[in-house]
Amino acid sequence: MTTRRESGTTTPPADAPATALSPYLSLRQAVRPAIVTYTILAGEQERAGALAEEAGQLLEATRKLLEAVGLVHLLSPEPGEEVPGDDQTDRQARRDDVLRLADFLDNAGEAVVADSLRARANEAIHSDFYTRLNRIHDKMSQEETAAAIDTLRSLPRGFPERKLEIALRLRPLGTSVKNVTRPDRQSRSSVDQAMASLPDSADYYLAVISDIFYSLVK
Repeated sequence: MTTRRESGTTTPPADAPATALSPYLSLRQAVRPAIVTYTILAGEQERAGALAEEAGQLLEATRKLLEAVGLVHLLSPEPGEEVPGDDQTDRQARRDDVLRLADFLDNAGEAVVADSLRARANEAIHSDFYTRLNRIHDKMSQEETAAAIDTLRSLPRGFPERKLEIALRLRPLGTSVKNVTRPDRQSRSSVDQAMASLPDSADYYLAVISDIFYSLVK
C-alpha cells in the first residue's frame, strides 16, 4: 500500500517491480510531483540551492520516465516473432496513445520530450508501413491483393514520398489485379493506365484499381 508524504510525492511499495508501470499510467500523477517540487524549491534557492539541484534531477528523471512509458507503446515483435493478442490494430492504437501523450506533454511545457515521442512514434509507423509495402509484388493472391490495396489506401498523408511510394506499387498491384480478376478490355485498359501513372495522379489511379478489383471479386 502506498504512503503519501507532505511533499506530495508517492512512495511505491518496496517489493514493487521496476517494470510494473501500466501503459495507461496517469500522466498527471506522474508529472505533478516533479514539477511542483521543482517549482517550490527553485523559488527558494537562497536557502535550498542543493535541494533545487536535486529537484531538477527529479524533473529530468520524470521526463525520462514519461518517455519510457511512451516508448513501451511502440514495442512491436521482431520479424518472425509473434506476441499473443498483438496485431496491427493494437500497435496502431498504442502509437496513437503515444501521439496523444506527446500533445499532453507539449501543453505541460515539455516540448523536447514531446518532440522525441512524436519522432519515435512516426518512425515506428513508417517502419511498419515499409514492411507492408515490401510485401506487394506482381503474383499476389486475392487476399494479398486486397491487403496491398488497404496498405496503400491507409498510408498517412505525412508519409515520406507518399505519392511516389504508391505510384511505384501500382505496377505490381495492377498485374496482380489482372491475374486475379481477369478484367474485360475496358477495365484492363484502365488498369494499364494506372500501372503507368505518375506520382501526382497516384491517388486517383489507386482508387481506379481498387474499384475494379472489388467490383470483380464480389
